[in-house]
Amino acid sequence: MSVCNFNYKYIKEKATPGSWRRGYEAFQKKLILSTEIKKNILTSQVKGNFKDAYTVELNFKKNAVSAKCDCPLEEEWCKHAIAVGLDTIEHGYFDEFLEEKYKIPQDFSDDFLDEVPEPQGNYAFHFNPKRRQNFFSILVMDRSTGKVIRDIEAILRAFIEIQRTDKSFELNNSQKVEIAIFQLLLKLSRLDKKAGWYDIPIPKFDPFFQLLAKADEVLDGRNKKRLIFTDIDWKLMLSVNFSMVGNVLLSLHWVRPDKDDMIPFEEVRYFSRQLKWGRYKNLIFPTDVSVSALPQNLTKTTFSDVKDADGAKFLYEELPKLQEIMECEISESIGKLIIEQRPPKNIVSLSLDYDGSLKAALEFEYDGVRVPYSKATSKTPYVTVKKPEENLLYWVKRNLKHEEAAYAMLLACKFAPMQTNNLALEKENAIDFYNYYIKQAGEGWMFEEKDDMSFFKLSDEKLEIVADIDFSADTTDSFEVELYGQVGKEKIEFEDLYDITLEGNKYYRVKN
Repeated sequence: MSVCNFNYKYIKEKATPGSWRRGYEAFQKKLILSTEIKKNILTSQVKGNFKDAYTVELNFKKNAVSAKCDCPLEEEWCKHAIAVGLDTIEHGYFDEFLEEKYKIPQDFSDDFLDEVPEPQGNYAFHFNPKRRQNFFSILVMDRSTGKVIRDIEAILRAFIEIQRTDKSFELNNSQKVEIAIFQLLLKLSRLDKKAGWYDIPIPKFDPFFQLLAKADEVLDGRNKKRLIFTDIDWKLMLSVNFSMVGNVLLSLHWVRPDKDDMIPFEEVRYFSRQLKWGRYKNLIFPTDVSVSALPQNLTKTTFSDVKDADGAKFLYEELPKLQEIMECEISESIGKLIIEQRPPKNIVSLSLDYDGSLKAALEFEYDGVRVPYSKATSKTPYVTVKKPEENLLYWVKRNLKHEEAAYAMLLACKFAPMQTNNLALEKENAIDFYNYYIKQAGEGWMFEEKDDMSFFKLSDEKLEIVADIDFSADTTDSFEVELYGQVGKEKIEFEDLYDITLEGNKYYRVKN
């Protein structure tokens, strides 16, 4: 039976994004009132909103941890259960259970290391990132005498002299690292002679981290605990999701590859926005991206919201830039929205003007929402889509190229722009538009008639010339011939007709 790796990642993958966020915030606010453990059941009381406290039970098994809460939310890992789970991780309750029942030793490697069993170097280094503003500080201590070293230049001269007199002398790997650190200190640091600390400007500290990671012993300058270095990069990841009210929910966390875990952004201390190094407990590690590469509003907390129209701007303008510098975990709904951008439907509303000309207004329909054509669309390029029946609110980016092409098509049909979205077409050209261009428009177009447009439409039946011949009423030797046009059963007098040409063919139109 495999052993459950009960960590941040375990809880996050079982929780909904909203509950994960609220649960972490409840953990930070220390809303857990009490905790009791009996055998494999941990019971906690968590401060509630609608009653004094909710009861959460965590059931420990070797291969799993399950949760149960008496709050109204029908989720196993509600915010109360998540808060208790995070508190359990912090205090190591599940690890104690594994050790007591299954004799699996607890892992304290992030918290402390034993002393160096067989140090190969001569010096211990103390690291203090808080001693002076805008500086990181290193103190060098002789391992054998315990004295603070203030004259590293003398040490370097001594090594050079030994190498000159003894050609067989060779430094071991730890000593080579120490000499490299000394050389950098001479080049980049400023010595506080009284305190013995070497102060290095923060932007120049990256090579020191790389060398300290190889040194035998580095101690925290404040609590004197041994610091643990790793050369495995931690990745900074951004999770992007929707809320039901249309906000974009953002979550920053660190992906830890050596223990298959993820750590909320606020649990890790980054040394500087410019340096690609971070610290978790007593572990110091390189990161794949510097925090300075991200917008500052994004790095204030683990969770942040982008609201209203700013959410659309983030998804379509800022998120693609972030994806170039860091890994982003995008929800399926957002990924589908961004990837499957369908062209809008072109809707033309037609009506008659006072002089008998044809008026048109152009709109575009995005996911059921209509927006008018405008020259200023670039200033408001997003459409807000509300679907109450699905409890959804999101944004669609307008296809400006498509919209301009549709507007240009109407102009090619001889519409004249009166205002931005108010076009007019003369009566003669309207016949061509109705009887030829509309038929060629295709599926992406829809034409809505606000008035009776039969005046512009050609009949499906042909005009027939009819000669009505009869004897004259006045004489017996003459005939009267009446000529008129007829379309179907409708009789049309000749004087009411005049001819037009449409696409090279001859047609007739009734005057009124």
